[in-house]
Amino acid sequence: MIRPWQRWSLWVKIFVSMLAVSVPVILLLGTISFVQGHEMDKETTQTYLKNEVDSSLEIMKGKATTAEGIINALSFNNAIGNTFESQATQRDIYAAYLNFRDYVDPTQKVLMTLNPNLQRIDYYTDSQVAGMRENVHSLQDKTNPPFVAKLGYSENPQWFADSDHVYAIRAFPISITPETHTLVMLTYDRPTFFAPLVKKNAMLIFTVTNAAGQTIFTDKRWNSRQFTAGGPAIRIGTTGWQLRMQYDGALDRDNRIVSWTIIGVIISLVLIMLLTRYFTNMISANFRRLKGNIQQVIADPAQDVSFTTNEQDEFGQLSNSVGAMVDQLKALNDQAMQAEIEKQSSKYDALVNQINSHFLYNTLSMIDWQARQSGNPVISMAVRELSTFYRTTLNHGHSGTLLKNEIDNIKAYITLQLVLHDTFQVSYDIDPRLLRAKAINLMIQPIVENAIEHGLHEEKADAEIFISVRQEADQLWVQVTDNGVGIAPAQLPLLLSREAAGYGLRNVDQRIKFYFGPAYGLTIDSQLGVGTSVTIKLPLLIEEEKTNGSAGHESIDAPH
Repeated sequence: MIRPWQRWSLWVKIFVSMLAVSVPVILLLGTISFVQGHEMDKETTQTYLKNEVDSSLEIMKGKATTAEGIINALSFNNAIGNTFESQATQRDIYAAYLNFRDYVDPTQKVLMTLNPNLQRIDYYTDSQVAGMRENVHSLQDKTNPPFVAKLGYSENPQWFADSDHVYAIRAFPISITPETHTLVMLTYDRPTFFAPLVKKNAMLIFTVTNAAGQTIFTDKRWNSRQFTAGGPAIRIGTTGWQLRMQYDGALDRDNRIVSWTIIGVIISLVLIMLLTRYFTNMISANFRRLKGNIQQVIADPAQDVSFTTNEQDEFGQLSNSVGAMVDQLKALNDQAMQAEIEKQSSKYDALVNQINSHFLYNTLSMIDWQARQSGNPVISMAVRELSTFYRTTLNHGHSGTLLKNEIDNIKAYITLQLVLHDTFQVSYDIDPRLLRAKAINLMIQPIVENAIEHGLHEEKADAEIFISVRQEADQLWVQVTDNGVGIAPAQLPLLLSREAAGYGLRNVDQRIKFYFGPAYGLTIDSQLGVGTSVTIKLPLLIEEEKTNGSAGHESIDAPH
């Protein structure tokens, strides 16, 4: 017997062993995780920052490229340039009006529609066209933006910004307007233009400066201590502006895997201690319970001991398996005892049947001789048919027989029924080549008896039973058909099931399936008021005729 302190000592040994194995492994895994995690963090951070910067830069470059494309499309347009030139030379004011109507205004409308972020398109010129449209201004107007006067004849796009707007401006090439000085300017909403640089997350911020170092756009958090790590300045296309980036310095800090590893080690040790104690108790309890049940069965095999448990672990499965094994052993023991009883009973029945059959045949032979001596042929015929019926029915106690014996049996049975009742007709269609086919004993008589008792009425003048034997492919078909009352459709499925009122047809069907397999058996077809047809289906097995002429019975040892 294990004392409590000994059980505790065992538990401590298990705990210490698990501790010695697990702690170095956990520390090693923690160290590896720290190194790999640190490298992965750096790589992930760099990849994230690069993707964010590349994405924002591409969007801003796309905006600049689109704006420059619009400026070029306008400033290199000969029709638009001719509008300013015609006024400069005072050739035709009406022609200038038509140019505005047919070229300038439609072009501007299309460009504004295709670029919803574009707020305005303005022209600044020293020709007399100034003032013909609200967006066409004189170069000498003092209300013009200050950078307009400074631009001069630069044909390269220039970018400017104030607190509300972003501007892209350039001069018409001399090749388009050689006699006038004309500028075209695009105006964008400043917050909308720089919207791609405003990140919702707090890990990355941007600022944009021009070539002079003046800030054009900046995130409100630019001076925060949180964003201390910065990246190099990147040029935004041909704007002359530079994009700078700062990111959260926490991204470069070492992770805290070592600290968490130490905490994890402590938590693991506590869990190991608790789980070791819990599983030790659970395993001991399961073993003690299983051991007690087995000892009860050994002490008293007849005692009903339950091994069943709802637990799904290995011990639960083991207990259920042991219980199943015990139940199976009990069942096998019962079957062995029942088989021995049946064996002794079979020997007794065989002895009795032998005595009874000899006594019955001798008695019937004596009655037949007396009937012939007394000149009574009907009694003699009935006795001979009765002798044939019982001889083929008993079949020396064997289950297997030949179809010829079954036909002799049913002919004798029907002859006796006609002697007793004489209320129906019978006809046969039997292929004589099939008489030596193998069959099972007493398979037709229950079907014919069922037809006479349940299918035919005495008052029916043309009552008839038709028995046929034929070959269908590799099968032997024996069919019994009557023209009686028929069977209701609802009752047909029940005739061969456990719900059947009698056992005759179901017994024949089960015996055939037992000896020949589930592919064979009985098939029943019936129609109310028309009659019923029962077909026996067997494998076609022809026995070669024996030289000594004996063909009494055929043994069938086991099912197929």
